[in-house]
Amino acid sequence: MKHSIAILVATVLLSGCKGDTGPAGPYLTGSISGIVRLQDSSGTRMSDNSGAVISIENTSLTATSSAMGVWTIGSLSTGTYTISIMKPGFDSYKYFGFQFVGGGNAPLYPTYLHQLPTFDVQHISVSSSGSSIRVSGNISSTLVQTVILFWGRDRLISNDPAHFLTYSFFYIPGSTGSFTTFVSPSGLRPGINTGDKAYVVAYPSTNGGWNSYVDPATGRDVITSIRPVPSNIDSVIVP
Repeated sequence: MKHSIAILVATVLLSGCKGDTGPAGPYLTGSISGIVRLQDSSGTRMSDNSGAVISIENTSLTATSSAMGVWTIGSLSTGTYTISIMKPGFDSYKYFGFQFVGGGNAPLYPTYLHQLPTFDVQHISVSSSGSSIRVSGNISSTLVQTVILFWGRDRLISNDPAHFLTYSFFYIPGSTGSFTTFVSPSGLRPGINTGDKAYVVAYPSTNGGWNSYVDPATGRDVITSIRPVPSNIDSVIVP
């Protein structure tokens, strides 16, 4: 009888200590901050880093970088966010799945934005050259420049991730407005294989660095460091 009473008392005490089940954690507010570093189209650091707009997608929270490139966004609640950083005339970058705990300040890694080029890729032509693909063309510049080629199996080829399967880039030496480069078919696989008809288009790109990120919705690369003015589209049977 005494043993039964002891068990009953212990059960009551444990039940009283348990309490209600609460949430996984508190929702707090805080801030995030970072630095934007601007580079001109040649890759040289700029002294004025102002004017970059930082926004938290699906919220009204934004900030603008100072001349030193510093920015802060406050009143942000606990959650997972996508952070977008951009400036007109420059490329852009996005941070996906940024987990913010709140209750203080969370620093973001420095972000580099690159000034978009001003030259054009005036014409390209592609042909099979032995076991390689020969790409030649002209640009409206005699400075050292970078060009990105987007490859696909559809004549709608563009820099849109929905329209290209792979990409390659190359540098054009200064003092010339023309170029010739060779692309290995192995660099186009697995999306484009020997015997396929491949379509290609060229875009002017930044020099000395460029930005890209993977869109989690599609799993495809988004390249922002290009001037959105494409060349003509040409095609070749992959050797």
